[in-house]
Amino acid sequence: MMTKIDAAALADLLAVVRAEMPDTKRIAALEAALCLPLDEAGWRACADLAWQLLAGLAPHSPSRHRLLALAARIPLRSLRERLRTFAAVAPATERAVIEAALAEAARTGPAAIDDLPQAAARSAPRGQVERAAAAPAEARRVNACLLHQGERRNTFVAGAHCVLRCWIGLPVPDLAAHADLAVPTVDIPDEGLELTAVMTSGGSAMRRKLVLPADRSLPSNACDFPLEVPAHERHLAVELVFLFRGRVFEAVSIDAAVLAAGEPELPGQALLRVRVLASRRQALEIADSAPVDSLLVCGAAGLQRIGELEVRRYDLSQANRAIDWLNEKAFLTQATLVRREEANGESGAGLDPEDPAVLALLRTMARHGATLHGVLAVQGFTDPGERIQVLNLDPQTYAPFEFVYDRGYPADDARLCPEGLAALATEAAHCPRCRGPVPDDQRAAMPLVCPFGFWSIAKIIERLDPDELADPSLPNARRRSLPALDAVVFASSELVPEDERELTWRALQRSFARATLARDWSEWREAVRAHPPLLLALPHHGEADALDYLQIGEDTLPPRLGRLSRGQIGAEYLNPGGLEPGPIVLLLGCRTATESGAGYVQLTRYLQQHKTAIVLGTLAEVLGRHAAPLARELVAELVAVNDPRADFGTILRRVRRRMLARGHLIALCLVALGDAQWRLTPRPAEASARPAA
Repeated sequence: MMTKIDAAALADLLAVVRAEMPDTKRIAALEAALCLPLDEAGWRACADLAWQLLAGLAPHSPSRHRLLALAARIPLRSLRERLRTFAAVAPATERAVIEAALAEAARTGPAAIDDLPQAAARSAPRGQVERAAAAPAEARRVNACLLHQGERRNTFVAGAHCVLRCWIGLPVPDLAAHADLAVPTVDIPDEGLELTAVMTSGGSAMRRKLVLPADRSLPSNACDFPLEVPAHERHLAVELVFLFRGRVFEAVSIDAAVLAAGEPELPGQALLRVRVLASRRQALEIADSAPVDSLLVCGAAGLQRIGELEVRRYDLSQANRAIDWLNEKAFLTQATLVRREEANGESGAGLDPEDPAVLALLRTMARHGATLHGVLAVQGFTDPGERIQVLNLDPQTYAPFEFVYDRGYPADDARLCPEGLAALATEAAHCPRCRGPVPDDQRAAMPLVCPFGFWSIAKIIERLDPDELADPSLPNARRRSLPALDAVVFASSELVPEDERELTWRALQRSFARATLARDWSEWREAVRAHPPLLLALPHHGEADALDYLQIGEDTLPPRLGRLSRGQIGAEYLNPGGLEPGPIVLLLGCRTATESGAGYVQLTRYLQQHKTAIVLGTLAEVLGRHAAPLARELVAELVAVNDPRADFGTILRRVRRRMLARGHLIALCLVALGDAQWRLTPRPAEASARPAA
């Protein structure tokens, strides 16, 4: 039955609510209007006026409390959800009034009219809820407000206890700061999406549960994080990470100025701000993704581990020394082994555990890795599990977790573990001999070097590289697999010896039906227009006028053809048109023995941000004469993959193990930038040149 509306009576009462008269009379008129029989339009008119009237009432006043209780009686779902959001940031007394009134309305009042998501447009920036109502687009963002002694603030108070209240919902600028970007758009089950919010600050971590409703107009529940603001700080920043099954869904930075108690907030001060650091819809879209055992966050504040009750800054200052040694010795030893095998006709014979050069290299490599592990362990860092997700928030920070060794410090006469070497060819998660705890009385002089002590062999390390400008190719529920590797573009610097370049080119021609040799960057740009799934470059990484570049082809080429500076790198050199999925890029940057490798990791990260799926490389640059053998072996292992269900993190670990078993020691140093949840479509059986990885 249609509700009969007394339009004239309603209009008269609402005119009083709008009029310039005492608040008590306006509230009384609104209360009288709520006693009339109303339809949805009438309720909506009352709701709009109630909210406008509320904005002009003094906090904690009896009139404000009365109006809040009245507003809760209006049976519109949109208004009640807005009141719940308001309660999340309101002082305790007002929150109690709202909660009691909403509970009473639910018990005794009419059922709420489901006017969402359309009505939410009245409480959010114009256009955002319209997109949410049309969903697919997500308009909700991370919201945050500061509370000090029950009052809302825009700055921290020095030396005081504050509460940072956070939730995900449509922006409410008059109540809270909100993030600069919306959270990722994902399908949410009817019961909502349960997330874990983890805040890190001052060496501690706090975890809260929240549920994000399926209706994109509704907010999540609010989470309170108590903070003790240091007395000496003038500006404070914290990081808030939202996790789904241990994986990063959204990460934000929240910061504001710190004022002395009683100091007024003035224009120009750094008011509360929320900035998005990373958004990862893949955490939810890919339902069968493997859960992450640990999340490690690398940023300006150091290395933090999310998931522990305590978060500390871990020091990895030994890493640079280890990588420098790697360039000086590891690649040199590898080249010596390769040449000796080729001279004896034993190429690919496998890792010889009795070879003095192999033993010396792996002992020293394990010692560097054990030193890194010891530095972490003495600070309380425990085993992070098998699958690690690394969120890198600082472009200048690179923590080489692949190089960590956790089986103690090898003795001078340490031998290679035979069971560990045999297990490299299996799917074993551990070495059957070395899986137990390291004996304390042997930790400083272990009798064995086990390959599974290196994290690059034992663990799956997923690296996330958030950047506001990044545009990588990412998997989703509908597009999970990369195409089979049936075509390749190849380019090389003259620093790679001519015979090695020729061997590599011949190997590619044998392995690919479509193989293109690019002699300069112009030819490279033309070749990638065909969208080959694999790009292989062995460039020289150089620097001129404080600008770094990648150089290919003959040294006599003019710079416009031979050099590609960072500022020139774009989609036309990697993935013209942004085709999905993007290619795998194998980049082994060559250097001379005297040049610095600074900036190489940052450059490879830059490549990954231009619609590429995966960028494969090493922890640092390699000498030119070592790049080609590594490239040939790596390509051979990739094209031999035949497991269509394995994600790329698992594939790369298999490739490292197989390459190490075949005698390629620098497999320990391979790293991948990109989403480790990509899968690789196997090539037809007749196209594989190696036993399957």
